[in-house]
Amino acid sequence: MNKRVIVIVCVVVCAVTNTHARIWNVLPDGNGDAPTIQAAVDSAAVTGDGILINGGVYHEENIIVDGKDISITYFDGIPHLVDPTPGSGTCFILRNVSPGCSIFGLFFRGFGTAVSIEDGSPLVRYSTFKECGTGISISGSSAPECSNSLIDSCGTAVSILGGSGISIRSNTIVHGTAGVSTSGGAATVDRNIIYGFDTGVLCAGGAVTLDCNCLWNNMSDYSGCTPGTADILEDPIFCFNEQGSPGPYYLDSYSPCWSENNSCAVNMGAFTQDAGCVGLAVKESTWSNIKRMYR
Repeated sequence: MNKRVIVIVCVVVCAVTNTHARIWNVLPDGNGDAPTIQAAVDSAAVTGDGILINGGVYHEENIIVDGKDISITYFDGIPHLVDPTPGSGTCFILRNVSPGCSIFGLFFRGFGTAVSIEDGSPLVRYSTFKECGTGISISGSSAPECSNSLIDSCGTAVSILGGSGISIRSNTIVHGTAGVSTSGGAATVDRNIIYGFDTGVLCAGGAVTLDCNCLWNNMSDYSGCTPGTADILEDPIFCFNEQGSPGPYYLDSYSPCWSENNSCAVNMGAFTQDAGCVGLAVKESTWSNIKRMYR
């Protein structure tokens, strides 16, 4: 009898707790549930709240998420977050958050630093970082997962200054000065494509475990790092502008980055749904699943 009472009480408490979570809708014209992304973050008072950023262009910077485990994701089109003062600002600052805090499906352009993670362990997935000084910066006591994203033409794609248990996985990282740069912390860097940098992986401190990455067309693939025993130094065979390709960094069916073509037996990079220069990116499928969750 006591066990039944405990179960019933637990179910009631859980149900009441879940009803507190709220979804905040942000529109580029300011007519959503909150006028800006920062206002939505400030209004999200409960862990588990979600922010849906509708497609359009947003000129915001220094959006601070401090101690709130909220999800921030795209809705009804891809939101383009553009630095109001190109090259100088930080878009998101994530502090004191757990994996319950997440960023999904956003497009960042022109920031000094697109996402700064400070003493936090958020999930940053299925996003695009373009023409930023630094794509993702990780510092303090952080253990984030940054995965399945395209980081293109940033000076430093991923900068690791501190933290432990950091996971940099399944990203396509192309063009810039340094693909992954570490000066502290402990990180695992695996299943990434790192292409077209002055230095692919630059280790100036900290501890880095590399495994099953593809590095190609870098002036130097490694500096100060021990290469992963299963890293491959081969042309990933991007589709670029091949007819039928939905994007330049999709992979030809002959790419060594497909699981059937490498000794790791894993897919590498962000765009790994369909082999060949046709079809959809993995992010499109995943974003659709996320969108259905909020319908």
